[in-house]
Amino acid sequence: MISWEDYPMDHGARFINEWLDFLRLPNISALPAHAGEVRRTAQWVESRIKAAGIESVRILPTVSEPRRGRKRMRSGNCSTL
Repeated sequence: MISWEDYPMDHGARFINEWLDFLRLPNISALPAHAGEVRRTAQWVESRIKAAGIESVRILPTVSEPRRGRKRMRSGNCSTL
């Protein structure tokens, strides 16, 4: 198993590329016309949270912008958001 110290170095390029992908997503939540884009951004975040091992993630509908919710990770006692 890779150590926690080596993991960021070994996966740094992927982290940067994913961050840049996120920054490219249109996300102007103040404009109702952009609600679909905000939802797609929430879905992008949801997929990354699931890929990180969170058991249950869902996008909660709101009057304004989507919110993300999550449950505790499988791998032990983790603090909650």
